[in-house]
Amino acid sequence: MPKRGNIQVAVRLRPTAAFSEALSVTDAGVTVNLGHSKSDSSSFLDNQQKVYTFNFDRVMKDAPQQDVYESCARPTVESVVSGFNGTVFCYGQTGAGKTYTMTGDTSMSYLQRGVVPRAIIDLFRLLNERPGTIATVRVSYLEIYNEQLYDLLSPNEMTGHLQIQDDSSGNTVVRGLTMPVCATEEECMHYLFQGDTTRVIAEHQMNNASSRSHCIFTIHVEQRHNTSVAEKVVTSKLHLVDLAGSERVTKTKSDGKILQEANYINKSLTFLEQVVVALSTKNRDHIPYRQSKLTNVLRDSLGGNSKTSMIANIHGETAHLDETVSTLRFAERVMCVNNHAVVNESMDPVMMVKKLEREVRELKQELAMHDAIANRAGVNYGTLSDDQIFDIRQQVRKYMAGESDDIEIVSVGQIKEVFRQFKSLAGTVTDPSGTIDDQDHAQEMTSGAGKPTAAASRPSTSGVGNVTATSGFSVGLSAIASSASPVKTKPKIVPRVVQEQDKDAEPAPSKEEGFERFCAGEGAVMSASVSENKAELARKKADRRSLANEVNEAKSRIDTLTEHLAERSRTHPAEEDEAKGIVDAEASQMTDELKAAKNAYRAAYDRLREVTAEVKAIQTLGNRAKAQLLASFEEWYASSFPNAGEELEDDGPCVPVEGNPFDEARKTVTRNTLQMVAKRRIMSRKREL
Repeated sequence: MPKRGNIQVAVRLRPTAAFSEALSVTDAGVTVNLGHSKSDSSSFLDNQQKVYTFNFDRVMKDAPQQDVYESCARPTVESVVSGFNGTVFCYGQTGAGKTYTMTGDTSMSYLQRGVVPRAIIDLFRLLNERPGTIATVRVSYLEIYNEQLYDLLSPNEMTGHLQIQDDSSGNTVVRGLTMPVCATEEECMHYLFQGDTTRVIAEHQMNNASSRSHCIFTIHVEQRHNTSVAEKVVTSKLHLVDLAGSERVTKTKSDGKILQEANYINKSLTFLEQVVVALSTKNRDHIPYRQSKLTNVLRDSLGGNSKTSMIANIHGETAHLDETVSTLRFAERVMCVNNHAVVNESMDPVMMVKKLEREVRELKQELAMHDAIANRAGVNYGTLSDDQIFDIRQQVRKYMAGESDDIEIVSVGQIKEVFRQFKSLAGTVTDPSGTIDDQDHAQEMTSGAGKPTAAASRPSTSGVGNVTATSGFSVGLSAIASSASPVKTKPKIVPRVVQEQDKDAEPAPSKEEGFERFCAGEGAVMSASVSENKAELARKKADRRSLANEVNEAKSRIDTLTEHLAERSRTHPAEEDEAKGIVDAEASQMTDELKAAKNAYRAAYDRLREVTAEVKAIQTLGNRAKAQLLASFEEWYASSFPNAGEELEDDGPCVPVEGNPFDEARKTVTRNTLQMVAKRRIMSRKREL
């Protein structure tokens, strides 16, 4: 039965030093007094509503990233592991903190990571805790830019011509979307970072790095039992959606290409609100999902088969109260939408065929055992051979001639053949088997020469467990010719970073001096994040060493107590003590100590596994931060000293990268980042010309 449930909605306020007095916040509600900041000196009657009160599942003010994930995303991730579809998406005005909530700090600090990295780590941890199942994880990264679909994980140039279709089960799929398999959380993180480097961003008055597109990072999970013939498959998917923010052109001062992008963003968000209004209206027959690509892709997440959570990001300043009320109204409508989530179970046809074949073999073996017990040898439960058909015909002929009183029945196939021979000899119908026609029957009956030579020369095919190839079926896909689409390069709008330099500028410093200057100035935030990650990594490694020592000490304690108990049992047999009524207090004490040591070992080992996973995650994010720092330094160095004529190496002496198991992923992300920086520089120069 589908599980009905409303979409869970939480509100997160962006921290600010100028928090409006018109906002009143509690743990589950927000009150906005629009008349608080307006003048009441006017004498005319004003019937406009000024005080708005909204209630939500949770309201978070100055909440850390960990609390946001635990309250808004963790239940959804756990339901995905159980077989349900799940969605977590952020909605709000531009600059309200949606990308920060979903992805985290741009400097990739480990403590500031967002919902998506935490969900990846949590998902793989939960799957590893299910030893009875085999899980296959695939990921996809879709971008909706100006109502065109782009694959952020595609190795080829993005064409923007992906199509949305419905599969045989009625689910919405994007044809041609890349879905690589991820065996570990490190691979999943790599694809997330790869997609982030190709997202479209731009700068305007309210946000220095505004997302110009809607991005959907989807994790597809397929689980089956670890037996070789498990036919039941449980599939689920987790949508992690970072929506572009709504914009007011009067505040962003956008023009040109950025204004066109803002129009597309506001239009798609308007269609999203129309879908939400239609879903929250009772007895509404038509839901306008197909009005936009965004609502069509998220059809299951809104009123469909999914457990959905929404985070509404709002500003706390007085200047943005109108947009804040608009966002809270939308969030209140979303709470009225009912979803119908079910566990996605299906049967694998290939495994079903294998299971049925195995059952047939087992049933044939059981029949052979029953025949052996009843002293019936040579009984064929499959297709009758020509020799057996001839024998049945002779038995029927003798029975009709009065030479035999009965016909021995041994199988259902023989009964069918007996009735067929009765009809054939009576002349009512022709033999439908097509193996021996009526003329052959007549010749054999009149000649009485016995079995035909051809039939006698054929070997018998009777026997239990024979496999015949007289009929069957095949499953395949027809070849569909795909028409080639013209390749169009996706436009990139990035902040202008190239600055002209004075002719009398100082000479270019060395890379070491330039890097120190960059880390002390424009790159101070990123450099601090690298140091923070390094310090956090050192702390986690120290914790891991301490836990490893605890595990080793507990194991040594267990071995020592086990040896002492074994020695005690040899020197003081328990049977003799029981016969004498003596209670061995020392052995009882050692047994209690052994149980306590085993419990301590399990607790330390579980904690060691968690800390090891955290160390791997910190190493991955730290390498990402170092690569981003190097790329930013190269861009700054090239723009500040264009005559230097030198190129920054991937691994410069100023930022050494320690050896770790994710070195290849770091180099790949660094290479992608450098290519992105080069494209930005070329496009900026073209815009200047």
